[in-house]
Amino acid sequence: MATDYDRTPEQREVLDKSLGLLADKKDDFPPELRDDMAALLANHGDKVHQSASSLDSGDSTLDYEDLLQVSKQVSRDQDAYGLLMEGVNQAIIADMHAPHEGDPKEELLRAGQTVGFMESARYHALDTDKDDPSWPTKWAYHGAGGAVNFIPVVGDALQRGVDAGAYAWQVEEQARIDDKLAIDKSENFQSRQAYLTALGEEWSRVNPDHKLSATGDEYLRQMDISLAALNGNKSANGTVGSS
Repeated sequence: MATDYDRTPEQREVLDKSLGLLADKKDDFPPELRDDMAALLANHGDKVHQSASSLDSGDSTLDYEDLLQVSKQVSRDQDAYGLLMEGVNQAIIADMHAPHEGDPKEELLRAGQTVGFMESARYHALDTDKDDPSWPTKWAYHGAGGAVNFIPVVGDALQRGVDAGAYAWQVEEQARIDDKLAIDKSENFQSRQAYLTALGEEWSRVNPDHKLSATGDEYLRQMDISLAALNGNKSANGTVGSS
């Protein structure tokens, strides 16, 4: 997948140290640092996506457990969570549009895997604060019309993909808030089906000649990205449960 967008070793060191130090805080993570950490993760969205979509947490670019714990803590704040997800969505779409070797199906599966990972972080954040949810009842998509500023393959098609994915995510998030932050405790990625569908459609626009993009094969494409999301969700849930 696409990665390493003109970042210095010093910037990577800041990211790794911040993840390690703040993950150790667990639920004592300082609330005033949620926005800053969300911005840092969003700015390294490619690394977050690469790590969240890893099949083996031991091979994750970033420390898998630290990333999951910090993503959970960031997700306890509405604005920080929105900023994090904007960065993740941009990274997923950018990965689909970037040149790759091998079967582009990998980018479809990685998208699902990352969505499942993030849904696990989101669920555990809400579960932590379920007795006193402090989230406002309305959302605003901060990135509408904004530049995809860390991606080397910027263009109208890419921006449309980012906006479509973000819109589908936002609509589902608003519905979940309106439903008093309800979450499926078993396979909570199911609440992201419209988002997964939007990501699958964007992947097909980028890969129109792939067999999964053929007319009539939408079910197969959706099955693949949904199973990947389930796998990412279960992997992350297992990590949370063992920590």
